[in-house]
Amino acid sequence: GRLFFERSIQAQCVDRTPADWFLRDEDYNDDGIHFRDSTMSLIDSANKNDYEAAALAYDELSTSCIDCHRRILNKPTRSP
Repeated sequence: GRLFFERSIQAQCVDRTPADWFLRDEDYNDDGIHFRDSTMSLIDSANKNDYEAAALAYDELSTSCIDCHRRILNKPTRSP
C-alpha cells in the first residue's frame, strides 16, 4: 500500500517541476511548489509512522489542490 502510494505520487508530480505542468504563470508555479512540498511532507511523515503529522500533511495537500483548482477556475484566461 504505502510503497504504491509513494511511487504513484512521485511518478505523477514530484519528479516534475511546476513549469512542466498545465499553466505557466507565477501563481500556478507557486501552487505547484506548495503541492510538491505538501506531498513530500506527507510521504516523509508516513515513512516515519508519524500519523498525526501525516494527517496534517494530508490536510495541507488537500488544501493546496482546492486552492489551485479554485484559482484556475476563476482565471479569465483558463483553458477548458
